[in-house]
Amino acid sequence: MRLSLEWLRSYVRLPEDAATVAQLLTEQSFETAVGASEGSGELLEADVLPNRAADCLSYLGVARELGAILRRTVSWPDMNLEKSLTRAQPPFALRIQNTALCPRFLAVLVEGVRGNAPSPAWMQRRLQAVGVRPQNLIVDVTNYVLWEVGQPTHAFDARAIRRTLGVRPSRSGETVRTLDGVTHTLSKGVLVLTSDDQPIDVAGIMGGEESSVHADTTVIVLTAGLFDRVAVRKASQALNLRTDASDRFAKGRTAAHVEAGAARVLALLQELAGARATAMAEAYPQPMKARAIRVTGTEVEALLGLKVSSARQRTILTALGCRVSVVGKTLRVTPPLFRADLAIPEDIAEEIGRIVGLEKIPARLPRAPLNPATLPDDLRAIRILEDQLKAAGWTETLSYSFSIEEETLALGFEKVEHLKIVNPINRDQIRLRISLLPNLLHHAWAGAKKTPLLRLFEVGRVYLPGPRTRAPRGTENWKAREPLRLAGLLVRRGDVASDRQREDFYEVKGTVEQLLITCGLSDVWFDDVEPSPEGTFISLWQPGRSAEVKVGQKAEVGFVGTVAPEVLERLRIRGSVVAFDLDLAEILTLEKAERVYQAPLPYPPVLRDLSLLVPETVLVDMLMEAIDRVGAPLVQDVDFVDLYEGSELPEGRRSITLRITYGSPERTLTDKEVNDLHRRIVASLEEEFGVEER
Repeated sequence: MRLSLEWLRSYVRLPEDAATVAQLLTEQSFETAVGASEGSGELLEADVLPNRAADCLSYLGVARELGAILRRTVSWPDMNLEKSLTRAQPPFALRIQNTALCPRFLAVLVEGVRGNAPSPAWMQRRLQAVGVRPQNLIVDVTNYVLWEVGQPTHAFDARAIRRTLGVRPSRSGETVRTLDGVTHTLSKGVLVLTSDDQPIDVAGIMGGEESSVHADTTVIVLTAGLFDRVAVRKASQALNLRTDASDRFAKGRTAAHVEAGAARVLALLQELAGARATAMAEAYPQPMKARAIRVTGTEVEALLGLKVSSARQRTILTALGCRVSVVGKTLRVTPPLFRADLAIPEDIAEEIGRIVGLEKIPARLPRAPLNPATLPDDLRAIRILEDQLKAAGWTETLSYSFSIEEETLALGFEKVEHLKIVNPINRDQIRLRISLLPNLLHHAWAGAKKTPLLRLFEVGRVYLPGPRTRAPRGTENWKAREPLRLAGLLVRRGDVASDRQREDFYEVKGTVEQLLITCGLSDVWFDDVEPSPEGTFISLWQPGRSAEVKVGQKAEVGFVGTVAPEVLERLRIRGSVVAFDLDLAEILTLEKAERVYQAPLPYPPVLRDLSLLVPETVLVDMLMEAIDRVGAPLVQDVDFVDLYEGSELPEGRRSITLRITYGSPERTLTDKEVNDLHRRIVASLEEEFGVEER
């Protein structure tokens, strides 16, 4: 905003040096620089930000700031609306269609003016200083008040206003010829002023040519209103029409400005032209109410970290336009209606601090201990699992919560009830996902085109239908369940040998087992896959290379397996895919907060490998469990070493190698003890499962 120092000095006594005034405003209000001096005197350029536009985008607002900073009295012009008005009704009625778009509107019938009368030289000089071309007394006064008070007003020739004066959104195709001589065809929703429902003005931006003041005008209708800032900004952009008025409305005005602007225009017209306000109409259905803020001087000092006397606090707040009363040790501060930004005690402390000078606040280290924020236990555990997967060569992905239709159909997931999206972004994403696997498959295969081996995982929520509830009009609502899942894929492109596929399966299975061990779940085992109501079908997995992941006796926490070749064929994927899908919410529920650490055996252990021919129906976990049971307490650990399947083996059999660790915390075991126990374990396995030692 351009500021004339000569104009500012008519309200408050200022330092002679323009640079000093600019520095004061910059340090305590808003950034201001010394502008180029012209014939009208020294100028300042102030960058008033939108949060201060309501109280400072005017000469009086800047004068108020300088008065508070310099502790000097401000000479306020006459802005008493009651002195200027009559309660007589004008010959037209007001029609405000939407009070949300125009909360307050004032129209005054003014007689005794002349449309061709010039404004005084001092007013013309000040208008020219801010770049406004003088025209006539009526127009110059409204422009002068826009800069002085910050409220745009407009004067219509009274002959252009018929039975009604209204404010409403425009209809598509309506036209207005504005004061710049341009005819604008309006789209729907542009706020306009109307006479008998015909647009005569673009509200808050520019008046209409047909209703403007002419040389023979003697009676005017002075209007001042508060128009919605968003509506004005959109209209200004749509019409490519930016004015001083639209800038102020777009940055924010209040209902208090309406009264002040109208009163100041009337006072100047009465003073300079002997005009008379003969009638008034106002639409103000919900008047603004002042609100008081209670704060103590001690609170202000604590917030600022600076000693400021109670008397100084009251002086500053009063100078900024607040009403201040003292109740005991509490200040009852009522901000002016144009300071909607002052709402809480911290706002009051900030106003006092900036006027005193923020540079006077001493630099001190904060007294509060700087304790680093800690993550919630669940989020911390998830981060640990994510980091573990990344360290093992897996890449994390993030996908939308919508299911991709092609993958959903290929996996057979459409048979499970989905939550459908009311307004889908496209036809291929019409449902919320019930599993992370379809989207992972989509992205993994796209990435696998550039690399022969890819490991991807994702942590995210899936959306499953919950219980139905009866809704109005006979419809039904779903209360969705949103369990947290962890899923991953190992994708190998091209023709993959059977041995390699088996190795990939055991790699992924081991990764899953290690993740669960990290969560403190040692009793992890794998069972045959069965259809799941959560949307993971048995048809997804290849028989013999898939398993349900279980913890303890009953808890099912997910699946791991090789995706069936027919599923990959439907997805046009040439290669092999091993996947896992874990119920992370259930795992975190089972996670053991306390970890037990066991010291290594003080005596050397004995390791024995056991190679067995095993029926295909016997699982590795079944063998391990039996070895632990028969060999307790001397069997310390059983590890899976190798699996072999080949044509040279008897039909229906495979070779499994296990490594058994024998040991005792009390003594060194002898060869005889180990051999006897080893033979007893083999005999038990042969009897229970029909295995043969190789």
